[in-house]
Amino acid sequence: MRKAIIIGPFASCEYSGKDCIGKEVYVIGQSDGGATLNTGGIAFLCQREDGSVFNVQDIHVQFIDSPRDEQRAEFAKAAMQGMISNSTYTSNIAKTNAGEFVKILTMESVEVADALIAELKKQKP
Repeated sequence: MRKAIIIGPFASCEYSGKDCIGKEVYVIGQSDGGATLNTGGIAFLCQREDGSVFNVQDIHVQFIDSPRDEQRAEFAKAAMQGMISNSTYTSNIAKTNAGEFVKILTMESVEVADALIAELKKQKP
């Protein structure tokens, strides 16, 4: 999911996302814009803060994060899952207090993600 701000105005005052103009939402993915909005264009499925979802035409979505941020977070998450599933790693690091455990795990996960991104950049043709 990516963060975005909904920008307006909308042509239709009955539009389900009109209450989100100027607010941050999460873009879950692409939706069936032609059938949903009768535009034939691209539409995104967005999630409000309360968890409810709505469709919005692409021209009303302004992304506020980059795909690189999302990729970094996904790589860090995968690294963290791998570290947590490794009993040797967790038993060694668990000797510290809980707050330090989380701090170390988080820092090392981000370091792994950054190293992977740096290596991928080097290998681009």
